[in-house]
Amino acid sequence: MQLVHSDSGRVGGGFMRFRERAEQGEAIGPQQTHMLRAFTRLADTTGTLCIRDAANVLVVRPLELTAYLESQGWIYPHGDEWRANQERITSGLLTQREIPVRLEGRGRTQVRISQKGITKLAQAFECLAAA
Repeated sequence: MQLVHSDSGRVGGGFMRFRERAEQGEAIGPQQTHMLRAFTRLADTTGTLCIRDAANVLVVRPLELTAYLESQGWIYPHGDEWRANQERITSGLLTQREIPVRLEGRGRTQVRISQKGITKLAQAFECLAAA
């Protein structure tokens, strides 16, 4: 899976600057270290990711990511599915996709996380890990 982002040049440029500074031995602050780790994980992603794939990128268990997303108001339960909070969709952090289910004759809604959302989550999980 790969994430496509309209500002990939800005994201990539920021990543390259951080990496160059770290390779030159220049001291970078804790916040920048967290960002560098997050950008490193995002280097090979484009498109949107389902929660399970996003958890793999973030190196957390899918249940932990789901619990975090629910606790922070990113998603909410709707029957036996998860739905994205409209505010998170509008801000570009999440999307929803209808997936057809042959046996049931109806679709299921799948929450998908954008590159912007992955970046924000990566920073949050790095800060949690550092605490």
